[in-house]
Amino acid sequence: MRLSLTPPGELPSSTLKPEQYWIKLQKQKTLDGTRRFKYLSALAIKLCLIPNSNADTERLFSKVRKIKTEGRSELDNSTVSALLSCKVNCRDPCDSCTFNKDTLSKAECATKLYNSQHI
Repeated sequence: MRLSLTPPGELPSSTLKPEQYWIKLQKQKTLDGTRRFKYLSALAIKLCLIPNSNADTERLFSKVRKIKTEGRSELDNSTVSALLSCKVNCRDPCDSCTFNKDTLSKAECATKLYNSQHI
């Protein structure tokens, strides 16, 4: 195994985000065309993919628990998924939304169609 020091000028800027730094380092090649830091950079990039916290996951489970309460335990998974999507993606409270007449008309038609097929 041949070891050599890399001059600081050949290394990517230390101001880059970690994953950008390692991606740039992964692209460096020796004079014979082989990648210089093949295994080290591949490992570092994979380590950058590991979440450093499970707070986002915990928040999501908390939102699901608020949606699927004991009184709403019969909700279908697709309904829970749709409600969760609304909860995560809508920043404004639902009671502050305003809809135009066309949207309200389409929603009314869809509700009537659903009710006629399921009730």
